[in-house]
Amino acid sequence: MKNFIQNIIIEINNTPKLEKTKFYSFSIIALVMAAGDLGITYIGSPDLAFEANPLITVFGLGWSALIIANIIVYAFTVALLYIAFIKYKRKIVQCENFMQYMSMLYFDRPDKQKWLWYKFPKGKEKMIMSFAPVGYAVAYTFPIIRFIAIFGWVMFLAAPDFCYLCYFDLPHVFFDHMEIVILAVTGIIFLFILVYYWFKKEYKINKIALEGISTGEYIESNTTQQVEEEKRKIKIEAKRVTEVDAMLQEIQALKEIGWTSTQFSEDYDIE
Repeated sequence: MKNFIQNIIIEINNTPKLEKTKFYSFSIIALVMAAGDLGITYIGSPDLAFEANPLITVFGLGWSALIIANIIVYAFTVALLYIAFIKYKRKIVQCENFMQYMSMLYFDRPDKQKWLWYKFPKGKEKMIMSFAPVGYAVAYTFPIIRFIAIFGWVMFLAAPDFCYLCYFDLPHVFFDHMEIVILAVTGIIFLFILVYYWFKKEYKINKIALEGISTGEYIESNTTQQVEEEKRKIKIEAKRVTEVDAMLQEIQALKEIGWTSTQFSEDYDIE
């Protein structure tokens, strides 16, 4: 467990600043929105009589189940964010169109586009590529859904007699909570839109990279990480040289006052 946590810390530290900032920012936003949702639910309905969550309306559970469910959802969200912004590394593949890009990305062949509809790719790298777009979509979708839920509670507390379902002539189904069905469907649609947008964005970057390769102007996407690694190596080497110089100076000073030792002869190789 200790090694697992250390590896995560190392990966985060080696991630470019922008992606690292996105990971931290979306994780904090998700936590604040989850806490806000639970908090305003307690203010609006301490006994959960007006809570629309299926855990309450369908299964008849209480606060413990609601809190545990929110903790699980948050942990799942952070895991997806980690994959999307920390673990994912862009892969440049040779392709002629978007579908070939998808086929090459997941199956390393341009002619297996049909597999995208029913076959799940194998391997750790392909798994990361599969969950990264989901993490990207979740980063934006979940906070919006939480905000809508909080806004609904605010409206309920401000005007408890106002029914926006009635205002829009929407039926009261699903245990008098049609709004949760609408919210869930809207969230799923928005999630798929963002996943598709992520793939199109990555495809455009891939296309630009291929054009850059053909003209000799392409720069690796992980250049920043490589530069940081080189800087780290230079600092380590500079520290080592400084320590060696200090040791040599100390030996020279001792020799000047008449100190001799077989440990440090004229032919001793400090390296």
